[in-house]
Amino acid sequence: MPSLDRIDTHIHIVLDCYVQAIKDAGGDPSGWKNPSWSPAAAIAAMDALDIKTAVWSVTSPGPCIAGHGKAGRDLARQMNDETAALVKEQPERFAFFASLPSFVDVEGAIAEAEHAINVLHATGVVVMTTYADKLLGDPSFQRVWDKLDELKAIVFIHPASVDIKPGRIAGKLPQPTIDYPHQASHFPSQTTFSNHPNVKIILSHAGGTLPYLADRVIKSLDIPQVADAMQITSADCDRDFKRFYLDVAVSTSRPHLYGLLSFTSPEKILFGTDWPYAPFSFGKATTEQFDEFQKTDAMGHLLKGVNRENAIKLFGWGKDGPVARK
Repeated sequence: MPSLDRIDTHIHIVLDCYVQAIKDAGGDPSGWKNPSWSPAAAIAAMDALDIKTAVWSVTSPGPCIAGHGKAGRDLARQMNDETAALVKEQPERFAFFASLPSFVDVEGAIAEAEHAINVLHATGVVVMTTYADKLLGDPSFQRVWDKLDELKAIVFIHPASVDIKPGRIAGKLPQPTIDYPHQASHFPSQTTFSNHPNVKIILSHAGGTLPYLADRVIKSLDIPQVADAMQITSADCDRDFKRFYLDVAVSTSRPHLYGLLSFTSPEKILFGTDWPYAPFSFGKATTEQFDEFQKTDAMGHLLKGVNRENAIKLFGWGKDGPVARK
């Protein structure tokens, strides 16, 4: 069987500086433990899953684990510089979404976006669904979105934990298991998205609950009180929903894939594993599940571009991947 040369757009790097920052903060607020990571382990996992290129990102909570000021800025810069150095060592295998400081630190987020894309040549940036108690569409964040639009950035939106009581379901289950799919649906407000046409957004985990809720949201905008509050029509909302890209990380069951194909066009769907936070055995099972759907389901042929071609088109790479980009 020929190699699929997959491009994994949802795969994480676990840097020592980030692990230390989480320890210093008293642990990951989501309740998830940091897995071990090394370039050699990454290559081994990639080869076993037929992944040619990994687009690394740092998972939540990201640099804001160090706070919403200078310490967060410094952590973001360190993580991005270290990741860029690793990418430079193996550019045919690695690319990355750069981490931004908390959007609460507007100037810091703007400066790091410029550095990451213009100096480090990051493929895009990874941002979290919430910062402090604000969603990404908060008016105070608009200048960050203006800069990302100016940079024509690809923005990978990753779920973040929320401060709820209890913090874990039944006091035990970490938030990524259940709550992250809900958080993945907390996309920027439609005003934010509509006003920034040059930004391309990737929603993680098949968009979470969005494919299920999309029709409900669109139809609700035909209710006058909702339409007046949101200042957007159902047609505009439907159009903007179709701009999103979505990855299949931990989301390869038939209901997931049917939902994606009902929600968006096949070329907007990207491959992802969520390794190593999703252990290798999990990634192997979901990848095999995805491959089986392609082979046996009547709609499987529609997903032929998910493994590689869709990402190449989105990132503007040559057919050989990121090396051919420059």
